[in-house]
Amino acid sequence: MKNTKVLIPLITIVTFGAISATTFLKAENEVVEQDDEIVYQTNFEGMTISKTSTADINTGFIWANDWEHARTVSRNGSNMLEVHLFDSNDYSILGGFGIGSASNLARCKDGEAYTCSCYIEITGMDYLFVEFVGNKWGSVIIYPDGTVKDNPGGSNMSNVSYVNNVLTFTFTKTFHERDNVDGYIKLTGYNCHDAYAYLDNVVIKKSKYMMDEKFDYMPLGTISDANQTHDNIYIASVNATGAYVKENNNTIAKITYNPTTQNKTELFYINRLGFINANREYDISFDLAATNLDSITITYGGTYVSEINSFDINFTNNTITNIVGNKISNVKYENGKVSFKLDSNVNFNQINQFEFEAVPTSLNEATVTLDNIKIFQYATIEEIVLNTSLVKTSYFIGDELDTTNLIVIANYTDNSKKELEATDYEVTGFDSSSAGKKKVIVSYNGKQATYLVTIDRKLQSLTVDSSNVKKEFEYGEAFSFEGIKVLATFETLGEVELEHNAFLGGYSISNGGFDPRRPGTYTVTVTYLDKTYTYDVVVKERQTVTFDVSYESEKED
Repeated sequence: MKNTKVLIPLITIVTFGAISATTFLKAENEVVEQDDEIVYQTNFEGMTISKTSTADINTGFIWANDWEHARTVSRNGSNMLEVHLFDSNDYSILGGFGIGSASNLARCKDGEAYTCSCYIEITGMDYLFVEFVGNKWGSVIIYPDGTVKDNPGGSNMSNVSYVNNVLTFTFTKTFHERDNVDGYIKLTGYNCHDAYAYLDNVVIKKSKYMMDEKFDYMPLGTISDANQTHDNIYIASVNATGAYVKENNNTIAKITYNPTTQNKTELFYINRLGFINANREYDISFDLAATNLDSITITYGGTYVSEINSFDINFTNNTITNIVGNKISNVKYENGKVSFKLDSNVNFNQINQFEFEAVPTSLNEATVTLDNIKIFQYATIEEIVLNTSLVKTSYFIGDELDTTNLIVIANYTDNSKKELEATDYEVTGFDSSSAGKKKVIVSYNGKQATYLVTIDRKLQSLTVDSSNVKKEFEYGEAFSFEGIKVLATFETLGEVELEHNAFLGGYSISNGGFDPRRPGTYTVTVTYLDKTYTYDVVVKERQTVTFDVSYESEKED
């Protein structure tokens, strides 16, 4: 439900430097706060939804499979979208509804993390199935009592909570090839009996962390099969068990191991990281503590990849040893926190992405506790933009490229910008061996931008032979420069006879305002590049013909 409504005037705070811009928009006596991180937002205020006026039209990204039974209602002092879910023994696909139809999640950037939060109240159903539908899929089940479980779960959903009817989760935007859309969020009721769902306050924001799990929302008790609860731990050893327990008023994951040998044994995986993208950089950290263990080996990808990347934590002196591979760096273990940088090389569909193997100090019971998993994805470059307003774009044959004053800006997926140094990017495509328009290509981290330059012949001299050109014109006779010969001498090409076609690299000619019906002298100018040649022509006076006529008249006598 909404907060208390307050009517205030329209206020806009403009961004300067690193200060975030915040705008308050007044609509229907309610103030909606917007910032640069919000991609979508709606609260249904001022909307009337019916089968002829759908929420999809009004909000741009809310949809229902059956608009005839969807409407906006006033509930608990707030305008909400009410969706009627039909009776069913399994799941009511006909009565489903969702967020992001018809490619409307296109404003989210592919491969980037977003957090969706919304108010959802459900009645008359066993539970609501929430899923992100895309090439990377994830799902979760929410129950009216706030319980969160998987069925079957997928991998593209984290930070899930459902408290006081507010559902929050993080997903990574991916395209959906089957439906040819930019992914969407689907909500479907199970075992509906005249069921209703009420949706309100939908906000999708950019997420700083792809994962920020503290386990506080998890019910205390055994970590069961990976497909039954929405957790991030998968127990791999038959001699290990897991549970969510509360210590110091904080819920943590605790793995208990009863070793039968002091050899290295696979214990568990950090699970559900399937939305890690290939060829991206991440900062990953989690709280880790152990008892009765000599060491733990943490392996990126486990046994799913041929290139092993791993490191060991030695609990005797709390040091990092045996770093293997080139995808993991900056490894630290300080104050019970593991942190490292990952340069991902595999776009995992598997969910068991970090394998934990342990060496016990004895055959006594050992424990490992885990909490506070954070995955931060570095922004990646989205495009490069060129400012060539002060760059040299006119050259002669044989000249070297001059990129002085070229400004190259890299735009990143988190909306940050970086002006690149000349040593950061590569410039190709420049060719001054021939005249014409040439494309210069600027490349940086797989992105390209181009600009055009003009290559001209370097002229040493211009010779014009006008000896065979008509210089005198009768009154009314049209101008002509037939017989002219224009020769240009170039630095590398020698002497070349030019054509009269300035557009195609030839010379131009001006007749000096020649008027065949205005006698006088006119100066004709031949121009090529920065050289000119002139000669004069004359329009003669109009010729006058005089006839002398005499006659005698006859007289009659």
